[in-house]
Amino acid sequence: MVEGCVYARLLLSCRIVWEVEFLRKPADKKFRAFLFECLTTKGIINQTNTHKMKKVFLILSIIITAYANAQTYQVGDLIEFPDKSFGVVFYLNQQTGDGLAVSMDEIEAQWEAVDDEEDCHNIYKLLDKGSYGEFCVPGAGMEQTRLILEQLGPQYAPAAGWCSMHGEGWYLPSASELYQMLVVANKKGGDSGPLSSMIKGHGGHPIKHKCYWSSCEEDTEHAFNIVTIPKKWKYSEDKNSEQGVRAVRLFKL
Repeated sequence: MVEGCVYARLLLSCRIVWEVEFLRKPADKKFRAFLFECLTTKGIINQTNTHKMKKVFLILSIIITAYANAQTYQVGDLIEFPDKSFGVVFYLNQQTGDGLAVSMDEIEAQWEAVDDEEDCHNIYKLLDKGSYGEFCVPGAGMEQTRLILEQLGPQYAPAAGWCSMHGEGWYLPSASELYQMLVVANKKGGDSGPLSSMIKGHGGHPIKHKCYWSSCEEDTEHAFNIVTIPKKWKYSEDKNSEQGVRAVRLFKL
């Protein structure tokens, strides 16, 4: 009887955790109803079989701990990565479980350095042409950035090199990722857009009304950038020109 009372109190503690944690997070209605039924006094607490109570308590405690620790994000949230770098969430895809975050800072840099004696060897032929479109391909810029740095080296690829300096996992976004950031999440608003306001609210530098480099090539002399002011959002520019640069990072939900 004493042992049963102890477990009853523990289960009541689980109920308190459930009320505090679960009610403020989105959850499947059936799952929440199941847990609530389990944790009410008409459920498990009134059971007299202590052995079963032990098993149920263990299972419920594991479920509650895992769910309570699960992080949910919204566009505009500040996210801290394991390497202690920070970004602001601008894209979420619950179906694929992918999210994208943008760096808190930006620079203006060349896609390719003027004094470069090397050249990209048709990187654009190796890339998915679909990533040039307006639909988002999360992580598309990661492989493109790797190829740029592999062929040019960071000293001759200032934009990609700067992005990679943010730490492991940061890269120069593809055209579709950049479009999602500037046109969709920030609603073409430049420094007054909703994403910019959220970045500023977290102490970062807002997105400007200007062109930003993507990691998508058009050919060996030109690369695509995205601009938010005119109706035409995608341009091809000489790689030697200086444009805005922001790093992005892919993460799993």
